[in-house]
Amino acid sequence: MIVMPHGGPQTRDVWGYDPDVQFLANRGYAVLQVNYRGSSGFGQKFLDIGKRHYGDAAQQDITDGVRWAIKQGIADKDRIGIMGGSFGGYSALMGLILEPEVYKCGISIAGVSDWIELIKDKAEMFPESAGPNVAMFGHPTKDAAALKRISPVYMVDSIKAPILLIHGRDDPAVPFSQAKAMIRALKKAGKNYEFMSKYNEQHGLRSFKNRVEMYNRIEKFLQKHLPAD
Repeated sequence: MIVMPHGGPQTRDVWGYDPDVQFLANRGYAVLQVNYRGSSGFGQKFLDIGKRHYGDAAQQDITDGVRWAIKQGIADKDRIGIMGGSFGGYSALMGLILEPEVYKCGISIAGVSDWIELIKDKAEMFPESAGPNVAMFGHPTKDAAALKRISPVYMVDSIKAPILLIHGRDDPAVPFSQAKAMIRALKKAGKNYEFMSKYNEQHGLRSFKNRVEMYNRIEKFLQKHLPAD
């Protein structure tokens, strides 16, 4: 099974065609999508309880979903991976950190690795985003210690599983510097990782050629570390 947390984080998964889900299902994987606390569409209270908890309690919601799938017999506890894009890519990294015994591999596409730097960068590029980002995650100076505790770049020592990182080099939403920082940390810690990046790509890969290459890389990565039946 592949766990696929959604991006946002204040969005939600809905019924409908999702190319990533269908690709994985076509290759033989069950896919679990969890609308963790702070997802939209379930009322203001559910949205609000995610604020300042997207790095801890919301991640636990995802883990709870995994344990439910195992209990239901949908997933084999020894054959679970995690994959996501944007905030979902961040969740993939956090899953490997917080639950190193649960996930056999992880794929992070345009994922956040350092909330302090991201919130600073976003405030500079998109000043109107500063207030909402601080409300959701914290202030990059006043809450620096708390943000470090939920930033993967500072916790790579806890990672045991192999990682595939994918990032567009011209990403304005989650700058490419986030991927570079994570790679430096993984390399320094001697962790097992693969990396794919493309020029002239922004938040996620959009060109047909690059997406075909991305899916081929994902398929080979999963065949190596988490082969389906």
